[in-house]
Amino acid sequence: MPKKPVSNDQGGSAEKPKATNVKTNNSDSTLGVHYRTLVEQVPAIIYTDSAEKIFQTLYISPQLKTITGYEPEEWINDDTLWENMIHPDDRQRVLEEYTRTYASDQPSISEYRLITRDGHTIWVSDETRLVRDRKGKPLFWQGVMVDITARKRAEQMQAAIYRISQAVVTSTGLDELFRSIHLILGEQMPVLNLYIALYDPVSDLISYPYYVDQYDMPPQPSKPEHGLTEYVLRTRKPLWATGEVFTQLVLNGDADVIGTDSVDWIGVPLVVAERVIGVMVTQSYTPGIVYNQEQYELMQFVSTQVATAIERKLDQQSITDALEYNKTLIESSALGIGTYDAAGRCILVNEAFARIMGMPREQLLSQNYNAIETWKTSGLLALALEATTSGKEARGEIHTTSMFAKETWLDCRFTPFYSNAEPHLLLYIDDITEAKQAEVNLKIYAEKLEQSNRDLQEFAYIASHDLQEPLRKVLAFSDRLANKYGSALDETGFDYLKRMREASQRMQTLINDLLTFSRVSTRAQPFTRLDLNLILQDVISDLEHQLERTRGRVEAGEMPEIDADPTQMHQLLQNLINNGLKFHREHVPPQIQVSSYNSGGKCHIYVKDNGIGFELQYLDRIFKPFQRLHSRQEYEGSGMGLAICRRIVERHSGEITATSTPGMGSTFIIVLPIHQTNGETSYE
Repeated sequence: MPKKPVSNDQGGSAEKPKATNVKTNNSDSTLGVHYRTLVEQVPAIIYTDSAEKIFQTLYISPQLKTITGYEPEEWINDDTLWENMIHPDDRQRVLEEYTRTYASDQPSISEYRLITRDGHTIWVSDETRLVRDRKGKPLFWQGVMVDITARKRAEQMQAAIYRISQAVVTSTGLDELFRSIHLILGEQMPVLNLYIALYDPVSDLISYPYYVDQYDMPPQPSKPEHGLTEYVLRTRKPLWATGEVFTQLVLNGDADVIGTDSVDWIGVPLVVAERVIGVMVTQSYTPGIVYNQEQYELMQFVSTQVATAIERKLDQQSITDALEYNKTLIESSALGIGTYDAAGRCILVNEAFARIMGMPREQLLSQNYNAIETWKTSGLLALALEATTSGKEARGEIHTTSMFAKETWLDCRFTPFYSNAEPHLLLYIDDITEAKQAEVNLKIYAEKLEQSNRDLQEFAYIASHDLQEPLRKVLAFSDRLANKYGSALDETGFDYLKRMREASQRMQTLINDLLTFSRVSTRAQPFTRLDLNLILQDVISDLEHQLERTRGRVEAGEMPEIDADPTQMHQLLQNLINNGLKFHREHVPPQIQVSSYNSGGKCHIYVKDNGIGFELQYLDRIFKPFQRLHSRQEYEGSGMGLAICRRIVERHSGEITATSTPGMGSTFIIVLPIHQTNGETSYE
């Protein structure tokens, strides 16, 4: 890389001689217009050094200013600029590498840090190689310097995350874990002062299990106050409180001054499973030490892992304490509980464990699970190894016929923990054979019930169908009776005949509706892709006579394409629109609006009318078969229309409901999947 003093033979430092036969500026005459045009488009620093004089720069691209803030002319004219820009911790290594590269004529790649004009530190990858002519004569050194700061920062963050996760395993307690976290963060940013505050929602107390500060003593556990820590807890958001930000928070009443004033302050919430368990804070009291955006982002980035680490360590500590101080509780547990050391040796089992495993405690305590054949064949050993390897809880249901004399189901949960700084496994085991058998029996019962329902629906369909013929005969013979023998009937006889015909017609309507209701399941068509706009147009056309009779109007909005049974979609929309036409207010022409929108893979259909409405207390009732809110004298019908709608919607894996205000109308809301996944879809 250019611009460093060259060591002389006596070990001293000699300035490189000024170039005389090569122009050391960026003129087009040196490299050519095409070369400049090309390299100046590359988002990296391109440079060319002399092959004759070590580190003599012939050209350096304008990206130098974009990346470092320095002008190319400054680079060329200042012999010490590059050397001075190298981070002090990297300088000696980099200078030695480039001296060796120049002496060996071999390509090299080096990663190191540079200090930019504004004082920031960046990482660069510097690659250089010697370019020769066709005869092998060296022409010049060609180099490319790429800004890899983002990559390095990501690597450092990932390394910090990994080390924090490892600290959970290696640390013997929370104190050691907190010290490890402090040390890891200190390698990335200034964290002379660091504290971790944990919040217990049960006691409503904030405690400070780790508190390192130049001036303030660790606070005692207390109720949340109105400081910056509580502000982060309350808002669940990270906060970078410079002096100006803190002053504004105080003026706004969002925070109070608590403790020694700091120059800069960063606090991040510690969140586990969307639950804020505490806050991690670093602060600086020194005017010359302030934080930057990268360090603010680093604190946020590691906060999740820190929170997880604390939660896991708290869990492990709780388990350890339970094993050491609550053996009575363990013994009284209905769950089988056992502990194993890192080698797989059984250390402790309770009575329930021995009962479930069907062995005396003494025999269990002499076993090593790695040598138990039935643990291997049943999958129990694999579960134990999963927990040991991952350091996390491993849970599963073990179905075995080899461990016991009968088929058995076990619910097993392995939890890693540390006791006396040694890794252990805690095993919870429960015999769930009876519960599993109950599930099987319930499934069999459900299948039988489903078959019974299908049989009942089929019977309803057949019975309704078979009732049609005798009913038609009743109607036909009543017509003949009226036509042929009407003159022989008095007024009372005609009244009887009229009542008989009306009752038969109501019966016919009821049978037809019952047939329609049963056909939803027994005579359904496969789902197909259909345009509801076309279905709605057909429905409006079919209801044309009723619309004219009631002076009604239907406003049809844009409808979606969905997977559905076309006949049933026609029936659904027809019933709902017909409902609005039927239950209209006296002297008020019915107006019905049909609209829809798609959201989350579902279509939402609205059928709104301006009719008589109903009380919402009857919402569940209106969707049941044969339910009426009004007498037949007021409104005709069998009370099956909305029940049919509900059956259709449920068959399509959807939902139907309604909102209504008496005297103001009703709105029926149907939610249907746009794409069906229940296996009935049939595309031509």
